[in-house]
Amino acid sequence: MPPEEETQDVEELSPEELAESNNFVLSALIDLLIKKGVIRNEELQQAMDELEKAEEEDEQSDD
Repeated sequence: MPPEEETQDVEELSPEELAESNNFVLSALIDLLIKKGVIRNEELQQAMDELEKAEEEDEQSDD
């Protein structure tokens, strides 16, 4: 069957449900990456700190 003829049941999600779903998937992915030794928890925390700092700097430059 060609792709244009395929139908999928698509469930609409509220913004809250979408955020919760994304959070669940990200948590599972992070756990897996740490368990497999791809990243360390410390590296993840450092990356998150750097993103937060960059975001704060962007907000300050917008003022």
